[in-house]
Amino acid sequence: METKTKIHYKYCIVPLCTNTTVTAPDKHFFTVPKQKKIRDKWCKIMNRKEFLSEKSVRYCCEDHFDVDNDTQNFMRHRIAGGRLLLKKDVIPHKFACQKTKVVTQERSAVAKRRRAEYYEKVLSKEVPASVAQKPIEFIECVQSDEVIKDPDSPIFVPMDCFDVDVEASVKIKTKKKGTQVHIMGKKKIKDVKQNSGRKILNLQAMKYSKATTLIDFETRGLMPPVFTPLNDDLTINYAAIPGYAKYMAEAGFKCVLVGGTTGEHMSLNVADRKKVIEEWVKAGRSTGLHIQVQVGGAPLPDVQELAAFCQKNGVGSILTLPELYFKPSNVDELVSYVALVAGAAPKLPVLYYHIPSMTRVEINMPAFVTEASKKIPNFAGIKFTSNDLSEASQVLRAMSEKKALFLGADTLLAPAALLGIKSSIGTSFNLFPKIAHAILSAVQNKDVETARALQHKLCLAIESLTKEGPWVPVMKAGMEIVTGIRVGPPSLPQKPLSSEAIERIRGRLRVLDVA
Repeated sequence: METKTKIHYKYCIVPLCTNTTVTAPDKHFFTVPKQKKIRDKWCKIMNRKEFLSEKSVRYCCEDHFDVDNDTQNFMRHRIAGGRLLLKKDVIPHKFACQKTKVVTQERSAVAKRRRAEYYEKVLSKEVPASVAQKPIEFIECVQSDEVIKDPDSPIFVPMDCFDVDVEASVKIKTKKKGTQVHIMGKKKIKDVKQNSGRKILNLQAMKYSKATTLIDFETRGLMPPVFTPLNDDLTINYAAIPGYAKYMAEAGFKCVLVGGTTGEHMSLNVADRKKVIEEWVKAGRSTGLHIQVQVGGAPLPDVQELAAFCQKNGVGSILTLPELYFKPSNVDELVSYVALVAGAAPKLPVLYYHIPSMTRVEINMPAFVTEASKKIPNFAGIKFTSNDLSEASQVLRAMSEKKALFLGADTLLAPAALLGIKSSIGTSFNLFPKIAHAILSAVQNKDVETARALQHKLCLAIESLTKEGPWVPVMKAGMEIVTGIRVGPPSLPQKPLSSEAIERIRGRLRVLDVA
């Protein structure tokens, strides 16, 4: 069976500009208009000798514009994120990269030699850290071909996609009709050919057992953290998971978090955690749910073992707490810890679980996500469990659009959405999914009054529960009252609610008409 290798990135078409989404991940790349007259005008102003086909998709980076004044939604982009839009009739007008050089049409032989040198540099082991750390999607493959039609597009093959023990050598052959690059390794051959205006990437007899396959993390929206169903004797009720997963899918959710605070995995041994993960992955396959797993809250070797287990067994993404005993005291120490966890599952998106009320790890999160994005190839975002929306909005601005911010504050769902934070992980979504979905819909429709009223109702429902005890015990009791799904008592050392407390909760929820 053949599987194609996909390499996705953008590059700037301005001659002498070297920016790509690999080498300059924080820059914005604007799509070149497809209308012929406008394309020709862009090519002429940027001193591009070869004009572009109307069918191709090409990009020009932000360096060639005055982004503040040339875009129609700059302030909104800074506050809430999203795609930047150029104003009508704006064309590139800044070409600092060309000031010291004259753009000339290269002779064929020179172009061939330049491409050969480029391939040799890219395919050498001395790949710049900025390139090696950039998430690029590679899919494990055997005997596959991928034709890249763009004759100007460079092919990036970072060396970290090879097995760590490979000693590759590069041989370059220049022929009359093209340049051929051979990379020889232990039972591995890569050919990169250029011929008749096409580059062909042939992969033969390859299998990357330790390849770094990075997957774009596109999961957004509401993600309920699921309870771990327990029997009365505190053994895990695995039989309840399939029905629970079906309930989540029917409630309109696309993803769930397994093993978070709500899931109590910090109180379970590694073997039990693995079994719960397996059951949720199995349920996810039948319901279409993306399964995210929180692997932290244990000694580092166990955390790494769980991360590797998740990668091997079909989990979609992982979340990790910080070290809970030898706590990190600064950004570098926290990044180092998360990197150790992420390294155990290099093919999975990894998010950090910020919950200072429980961990007492109080580190500047905007600074952390900035450094983590630079140093951890598969860092995909953060779960921000704090009521500090000011810091949360700073985190949102500090991360690229490809990184995710999930708020972990159920009572702030509406105000966070108004700030552009529209992804959340909240226990109450298990109990009141319709209210949570309706809040986001109201914000999306700019119906602030409805959003405020619904948020007020959700807050009252949550307060009717939390009056009776700690978070997990009251939420487990509420889950059974509202949905009828049996999730059982909390795990030790937490204690279940009394029957009197459960009845008081039931009465309050009936008054609110949510039970």
